[in-house]
Amino acid sequence: MDIWLKVFFDATSSQKSKYESKIRSNVRNFSRNVRRMFIELNLKR
Repeated sequence: MDIWLKVFFDATSSQKSKYESKIRSNVRNFSRNVRRMFIELNLKR
């Protein structure tokens, strides 16, 4: 029984870290896109 609990916890924790890393990469891409937009707006002005 304890083994199953351990397996379950390992699975959920790995899923969570994968999800968090995905969010982090999305945030990085978003900030990069925003910066690019600002640069383009400044060039157009």
